Amino acid sequence: MRTLKGGLINHSPSENHFNQSSDSSPTLHHYQHFYGEVEYWKPYDMLEILKATLSETVLGHAKQIVKYRDWVAHGKNPRKLPSALIKPIDAYDTLNEIINTLPD
Repeated sequence: MRTLKGGLINHSPSENHFNQSSDSSPTLHHYQHFYGEVEYWKPYDMLEILKATLSETVLGHAKQIVKYRDWVAHGKNPRKLPSALIKPIDAYDTLNEIINTLPD
């Protein structure tokens, strides 16, 4: 997910894109808020923003990856298995597809 966060940051307009003459510009303010907060977004928040540009299949796979990641990160509890066991190559392909949907 860190790569997805990096992709969101790298594909967002730079601060120079906005009119520098007014620091009170709502657009500049929103950009600064986005840039300061995106690092702390949860994976589901990122997927929610990208939902309009992703197919249901890719979105579903991404949610399965998040659930699998959480299961691994929190100790692989055998009583609470994730809905799908994700192969690393499948996670890479899905996340790469999501990053490639971001505008240039």
